[in-house]
Amino acid sequence: MVHEPNAIMEEQENEAGAVFVFNYDHALKTQFNPQRYFCQSVLTAFCPKAKSCPRHVQTAFYEMRVSPIDSSNWEALDSFTRHGQHQLNPASKKEEQDFVIGENTSKLGFIPYIVAIWSDRRSVHDHIHRSLLQNNTDGYVGYTMLEIVKTIEEFHTMCREVDLGFDTVVKEGKYLYPRGSDHPLKPEIMSGMGFVPAE
Repeated sequence: MVHEPNAIMEEQENEAGAVFVFNYDHALKTQFNPQRYFCQSVLTAFCPKAKSCPRHVQTAFYEMRVSPIDSSNWEALDSFTRHGQHQLNPASKKEEQDFVIGENTSKLGFIPYIVAIWSDRRSVHDHIHRSLLQNNTDGYVGYTMLEIVKTIEEFHTMCREVDLGFDTVVKEGKYLYPRGSDHPLKPEIMSGMGFVPAE
């Protein structure tokens, strides 16, 4: 049996989590609701209406958790992200980049907002990163691949420790607001991007 290169890549994909960092203060200058803007910007990267998005990215499983970060939960987050692989927005400021890579973070010079994503395909995180850069997403700083978080159960443990709130679960263009979700994106916004409710 002959495998296409993309098929081989998909077979070798591992599930993985990542933490995407946004500057809430910066986005507040241009966005009425930065939280909704950040979540919508991430979902746009793999929504059914993203014509340039590869099919394996659109049909992947995504669980999203969200929260602002302050002194009460920064250390918990840092313990998970400090040793991960980092991808930065070259246009972001040094203090913002320091937050992502875990350097010089004794004082937060801005309000970081976190969108943590677990997916069954490791490569989708880089696709989201490129999409956020290409769309010049206001406030986007960069992301960290969670190398020490190996399973979705460990991802859930991290979310509890950092106090990340439930947002949404998406798979194959269908979305679900799990129990406890903060529902930052209304159903009409989700449908506008091409998502349909999961039954």
